[in-house]
Amino acid sequence: MIKLVLILVSVPLLAIAQEGKNFIDQNYIEVVGKAEIDVVPDLIYLRITINERDSKNKVSLAELERAMISSLKALGVDVNKELRVEDVAGSYRSYFLAKGEVKLSKSYQLVIKDPKNVGKVFEELAKTGVSNVVIEKIDNTNMAKIRQEVKVAAIRAAKEKAEALVGAIGQSIGRSIFIQELEPYFGPGGRSYKVAANTTWDLNPESIDQMAGDQDLSFEKIKLAYSILVRFELK
Repeated sequence: MIKLVLILVSVPLLAIAQEGKNFIDQNYIEVVGKAEIDVVPDLIYLRITINERDSKNKVSLAELERAMISSLKALGVDVNKELRVEDVAGSYRSYFLAKGEVKLSKSYQLVIKDPKNVGKVFEELAKTGVSNVVIEKIDNTNMAKIRQEVKVAAIRAAKEKAEALVGAIGQSIGRSIFIQELEPYFGPGGRSYKVAANTTWDLNPESIDQMAGDQDLSFEKIKLAYSILVRFELK
């Protein structure tokens, strides 16, 4: 049988208080370093929805899907890697109007790795009768590495700021005793882009037909901004 023995260790309250006091009362300088960068997007995520209702019941979902895939392949899109199904849904129309028929819809996510091809994709999809297309988001293939680089730049900026401030009073900084990453900023959202004429378009079904023929699209850069709070010892 295993016997558990509880041992109580008495620690002087004065020692605990003194340890906390030493940490709180030490001289330090607190600064916030900031860094930001504009990232050129090289990944464009499109959401494509095909719906039997769009063809007024003349074309089946399977036919729309084949036409869409064929047009994408003609543009050199690797549909096995860059196109995936997001969801399949059926919606009932009124029994009196459509006799209870089920009209299917299907959504896909398409990844375009060259922003210059976005306009071509919209144009080809429009030719096949697919007009329900929106840009979900824009991204960069090296985004994780870029984020890390911006954070490092922010903490270096904090150190330079602290050195400059304490140097003005003839002191110097020691080791850092506290580091906190503040709320980051990401922008712009993935639902707008700029055309060559610097006109900002909101991507919605009403504007797709108008933009389908415009192949010269330039996307806004993604702004990453990080702020790092750092406390340095004062010497």
